[in-house]
Amino acid sequence: MKKIILVFVSILLTISCNESNPYLKRLNEDFKFFKSKFEPYLISHFPKTINNDNNFLICNTDVKNHYVNFFLIESDVKKERLDSVSKMLNDNPHVTKYKSNQSCLLKIKKETKDFLTLSDTCFINKPIPDFSKYPEIDKFYLKSTYDIYVIDAKPGDVSAKFYLKPMANMPANWENGYSKGITIDYNTKRISYWTIIW
Repeated sequence: MKKIILVFVSILLTISCNESNPYLKRLNEDFKFFKSKFEPYLISHFPKTINNDNNFLICNTDVKNHYVNFFLIESDVKKERLDSVSKMLNDNPHVTKYKSNQSCLLKIKKETKDFLTLSDTCFINKPIPDFSKYPEIDKFYLKSTYDIYVIDAKPGDVSAKFYLKPMANMPANWENGYSKGITIDYNTKRISYWTIIW
């Protein structure tokens, strides 16, 4: 009975907080709407709700860009949470970790020939978004070194919701595919969740 009461009180507090903060309420409405655009397995690593109004969303579903994506950037994250998420990802043997300042990162870019300058050994890496192409993200990360965790990435036509033409500038085995993951930046106290399909 006590547990039921505690859960009920927690729900009331959450509702109360959202109602007293119109921006946070709208942010969660947009978050739910954007998530509905993607298959569940593509956004399964995202949090269920947003509890901080100092966060923002980026969602692109225009297939003319040859890729679609969805980002949630959490700001002013406490060290305890940074540590917790970092430990969870580092303890998972299926998660691939990169550093943002690595020279051999396979970035998803639109209509460029950058991949031709990469050595063949780079092509075994899992693709990640090119964060420098997103001003909202890059202005925080530009002068910072952060951790990139690829939770999953697979080549091929992976989404029934989006028809995307192959990206000719990608390596042969990655002309279509998807990547999802999390970045953690202790310097700027930010956590970013992403999913990208191309």
